[in-house]
Amino acid sequence: MVQLPNEIIIAIGRYLTRHSILNSVMVCHQWHQVLGPFLWSFIFKKAWHHPRFAIKFYSARSDSSLAPYLHHVKLFEWHNNHSLISRRAISESQARDQIPTVRLGLLISMMSNLDILLLRAESQGADSALFEAMRGLQHLRVLKVNIHEGDEDLVPIESMFPLFSRLDELCLEGSWYRRENIPVLGLNAAEKWKMKRLTVSPQDARLARHCPDLEHLRLLPRVLSMKGKMGALSNLMMWELLAPGGLKGLIVHARLLKRCFAFKIHDADGVHSERPHKVLSPEKK
Repeated sequence: MVQLPNEIIIAIGRYLTRHSILNSVMVCHQWHQVLGPFLWSFIFKKAWHHPRFAIKFYSARSDSSLAPYLHHVKLFEWHNNHSLISRRAISESQARDQIPTVRLGLLISMMSNLDILLLRAESQGADSALFEAMRGLQHLRVLKVNIHEGDEDLVPIESMFPLFSRLDELCLEGSWYRRENIPVLGLNAAEKWKMKRLTVSPQDARLARHCPDLEHLRLLPRVLSMKGKMGALSNLMMWELLAPGGLKGLIVHARLLKRCFAFKIHDADGVHSERPHKVLSPEKK
C-alpha cells in the first residue's frame, strides 16, 4: 500500500466528521497515528471525567505527551466535585478524581484551539497559572467560569479584559475575582467588547457597559426583593445600561422571591431616557 504524506492526511482530517475519523483510524497504522489526535476535537461534556481518561493519570512527562492531542480540543468542561464530597452528597469512592487548579492551567495552556471552556472548581488559593492560561486562549469564544477562592489574592477583573474582548459569550460566577474599579462618573467604558451574551451577578451588571452589541444579559438569580438595597434593579437597567450606544433587544432574567421574571427592553435606540419602554413579566420556561 502506497503511503500518503502525513501533511495530506492531516489536511483530509480537518474535514472529517467524528464517524469518518473513527473509520479512518482503522485504515492502517499511519492513519491511526496521524488522525488519532483529531478524535479529541469531539470530546464533550462528561467524557472528560471518565475514570480511565488520559488526563486522570498525572505526571509531568505524561502531560507533555498529551500536547499533540490537547491541541485539537474544541470544548473543555470540568466540574470539581469537592463540594459534593464535603456535603456527603457522594462518597469519595464515587467522586470523580479531582485535578488541582494548578494542573488545570497547564492542561488548558496546551489547548491552543479551544473554542468553549466551562470550568467549575474550588481552589486552594489563587493560581495565577490558570488565569494566565485562560488569557492565552486566542480562539476562545465562550467562557463560563465558576471558581471559589479565599478572600485574599483575588484576580483583578481588569486583567481579564483582553480575553473578554474576544468572547461571544461570558458567564462569571464565584469569588475568584475583584470587581471592576469604576470611577463615580465613569458610565462610558473605554474598553469595548464584541460580546453578544453576558451572565453576571447584579453587582457586576455594569460590565455590560463594555458591550455595545450585547443582545442578552442575564443576571444570576440572587435578587430577593424589588425593594431595599436591590430594589434599584429596574432603575439600574434603565439609567446605566441604556446610556448612549446602549443595548438593543435586551432581556434580563432575575429571580424575585420564588418566581423568575424577565425585564424586556425593546428597541433601545431612540427611547426617551425618562420613559424607556419596559415590560416586567413572568419568565416562560
